[in-house]
Amino acid sequence: MRLTRMVITHCVIDAQPAAVPVTVDVWEGDWAVGDWVEVEGTVRVSADGSLAIEPSSVVAVPEPGDPYEY
Repeated sequence: MRLTRMVITHCVIDAQPAAVPVTVDVWEGDWAVGDWVEVEGTVRVSADGSLAIEPSSVVAVPEPGDPYEY
């Protein structure tokens, strides 16, 4: 499973996904695609340099009024 947020550099039409994998299998059973969550944990780096989040907590949150990152 991946945490994903849409990032805008100029306007909504150029929005691109920014995603980070979450490292635990239990994640997939607890949340549906499209759910908004707040994750606390540790970012780990693998031998190939890729990043992943090892969560210590995942909490449901309401969708923000502006769901994009600028």
